Amino acid sequence: MSKRASICKALAEKFKAIDGTGLYKTNIYSNAFPWLKFWDEINGNFPCIYMSPGSEYREYLPGDFKWAFLSVSLKVYCNGEESTLQLEQLLEDIET
Repeated sequence: MSKRASICKALAEKFKAIDGTGLYKTNIYSNAFPWLKFWDEINGNFPCIYMSPGSEYREYLPGDFKWAFLSVSLKVYCNGEESTLQLEQLLEDIET
């Protein structure tokens, strides 16, 4: 497994902690995955988070030191009568 895929896997495991308790408002029932799916491929498991690694940027500094920045794209899906409110709450939980 590449380091890029490992980062997405670690993020998915971290997002699975969003269970509606404590500071979280939403329960995603462990529906966080380190791969990408589109709306028409999801089989009713809402809310859910899918992700994919994007581009990587490296900044080389003196002393053989470097920073690496990886963008990760998140697809966050909600379904229901108040899906906009659910989405806003889930995005707040992701930021937390």
